[in-house]
Amino acid sequence: MRISFMILFIATSLLGAAPMRFCLPGDELPGVLPRPAGIADKTPASNAIGDIEFNAETGDVWISTGNGLSVSRDGGTNWENKLDGYGFSALSVLGDWVIAAASFDTVVNDPTDPLPVGDGFFISFDRGETFERLDSLTDEDLRHVCRIGQIAYDVALVPEGPDTGIYAACFYGGILYSSDRGANWENVIPNGDDTLRYSSTDLDHRFFSIAADTSAEPPLIWAGSAKGLFAGHAGDFAWVWHDVDGRWIPDSVPVYDTTWVDSVTFEVDSVSDFYIEWNADPACTSAISGEWIISIDFRYGGDTTGVFASTRSTGSDGGYDAISYSFSDGVNWSLTGDGYVAWNMGFACDKLWAACTHGLSRFDRPDYTEGDTIEIAGHDLLTGLQTQILVDEVVSVTDCNGRIFVGTYSEGLAMTDNCGETWSIIGRFAVPGEGSNDPGESVYAYPNPFSPNRHGGCFFVFEYENPEENVKIEVFDYDIRKVVTVFDGSNFDKDGGWMRVQWDGTLTDGRYPANGLYFFRIKNGDRERWGKLMIIK
Repeated sequence: MRISFMILFIATSLLGAAPMRFCLPGDELPGVLPRPAGIADKTPASNAIGDIEFNAETGDVWISTGNGLSVSRDGGTNWENKLDGYGFSALSVLGDWVIAAASFDTVVNDPTDPLPVGDGFFISFDRGETFERLDSLTDEDLRHVCRIGQIAYDVALVPEGPDTGIYAACFYGGILYSSDRGANWENVIPNGDDTLRYSSTDLDHRFFSIAADTSAEPPLIWAGSAKGLFAGHAGDFAWVWHDVDGRWIPDSVPVYDTTWVDSVTFEVDSVSDFYIEWNADPACTSAISGEWIISIDFRYGGDTTGVFASTRSTGSDGGYDAISYSFSDGVNWSLTGDGYVAWNMGFACDKLWAACTHGLSRFDRPDYTEGDTIEIAGHDLLTGLQTQILVDEVVSVTDCNGRIFVGTYSEGLAMTDNCGETWSIIGRFAVPGEGSNDPGESVYAYPNPFSPNRHGGCFFVFEYENPEENVKIEVFDYDIRKVVTVFDGSNFDKDGGWMRVQWDGTLTDGRYPANGLYFFRIKNGDRERWGKLMIIK
């Protein structure tokens, strides 16, 4: 038997659980570069990509971005951009339905530490032709996704017979559920509590991921929290619970003496006529690696369905970061190597693909033990620039009918049709000659002026004429004193051509530079070129 207790944990460390970069509606948005007329329908709405969802029924590819939603109905060639000015933290599609959780960042005390704010849902029942806004004005229970920290980090549309259920994993607010197209909402509390608790040290109701195993009948809902992984259905008094110590089966025990219950650390107002007793599953001999669950996916096919979860350590659970997976309905778990933090996962080319903090990783069947990290480099489909995703972190990966899409938080969208051998990149990037300090020059920076606090990054664009020589990019202040070396290496396409390198705007010590005029120098072999860059924080 086991009775769960609270774990001490710093709330603000969980607020930054996902790589979100959102702004207030109407603000200048990260990763957004205006394009000439006629180009907008060739790219997603922003270079800041979030979720990627493929609708197998319609063939639509949906993307959430830092500046709206985007959909391609022809495999990525053309894009329709919707809900401009909104950032999104979660997205799900099913049939004609589309639902997205809106979010933005706000500054409360520290301007260098913006906090995420939930901004309700947008829902469509006609493949995104029209959207309806759902927020706390339409249902009081949606306050859980409409305030600072009260944000939906994941959302799932689940077939329920002839109907569709909506599940949302919320940071403060547990799981929200609607069975009537979003008209009414209720809290689903997997650990059996009667009410939600909002203590900064209470992890029971902090949820980050949710997904449905549709091979089960009815579909089995898996939900990831900062207290472990839960599996169950709306209406269950409590769900099966997985943590680093094993698998726990809930049982309800009648309460006859509430004073006695209170004396063994249960709060009186947290129970009604029963409390939850957690019984260890004797069949469980191996557990998940960590109790902070940030993404969930399933591998279908064969006799059993595999459930895969990105399981991080909370810092106090004795676990470690890895991908945990089970082909036994969660009774026992296997683990990848240590150190994998996967924001999103998918399956293609008979492999597990993971969008990780250190890059895009692939794992071979059947043991998925160690993954290789893939370099993403190719030609920008619009500008012809040879470009490479130099920021290690990627945030999403999805197989869309044989074409794999990968999302980055500031460098656009990458696609491959041959399992990662070659790549095409789609983004709102400057065209050679546009935005240059000198239209005839072969080196420039954009956006210019550049704001480290407001843009996703500054890009240095240059002509790479000596492929056998190193490239070195340095930034200098007004007195020509070097403040940072942005890049020093040669990991570019050996054919040369136009290149892009991204800078996050930080100096060597991690600080942002002071406002003012700066100079940058790009050296390629014996050739040296200079440009100007205005920085405004």
